[in-house]
Amino acid sequence: RGALHDPTKIMQSEDIREGLKTIRRAIGPSVAIHQFCCGPYFPYVGLADRVRVGIDAPALGDWEGFKAMARQLAANYMLNERIWVNDPDPLFVGGQYNRDMGSGSVGPDPTLRREVRMRLQEQVIDGGPVTVGESLDDFTPERFHLLTLVLPTYGQAATPVDLFQHPTPEIYDLKVKTAWDQWHVLLIQNWTDRDKTYDIQFAELGLNEHKSYLVFRFWDQDFLGEFRGRVNLR
Repeated sequence: RGALHDPTKIMQSEDIREGLKTIRRAIGPSVAIHQFCCGPYFPYVGLADRVRVGIDAPALGDWEGFKAMARQLAANYMLNERIWVNDPDPLFVGGQYNRDMGSGSVGPDPTLRREVRMRLQEQVIDGGPVTVGESLDDFTPERFHLLTLVLPTYGQAATPVDLFQHPTPEIYDLKVKTAWDQWHVLLIQNWTDRDKTYDIQFAELGLNEHKSYLVFRFWDQDFLGEFRGRVNLR
């Protein structure tokens, strides 16, 4: 074991760059390098595939921590209209045990199940790579299925429509376009402990307010109908 570098001949940033180049040569071009926090970031440009630029995702059950993470992700959108240029941090869907919080099985707890749904939506919102934050040994087939709902990642960030209206944005619009069609995915994050009704005006989503649009609710696979100008979503 020798010194990592000779401080009289090489600067720390140059050392980091040489280290990343060595890793890249070893693992090849098809493996992503994921650089976490706690280091000078600028030397990573062009060498790391993604870098965490936000606070850590808290474990399942830490509601205030999760809310703070979502607030910062939304604020990142102001930088360059992208959220996905970061590490969204681990995605928690709840296994047999949640070791970080010590809360045990998620079981039938409807509150945590709703939080899992919001965490899945937050993954869609940021559009970034999926990082699993729990032991796969704890997963049931249902929990594995939940992960498939956000795979593969779309690679584009949703727009926080109400960025300057709520402290933590609640309405996101993701424009999806394929070779055969295009549509909008509307993601609503209710951060309160009560039911709310959202008046969604199509013009605010860049749609023609004089045209009619079909609205389909994903979570219960329910076709809500055809609407013109606006729709109220609970």
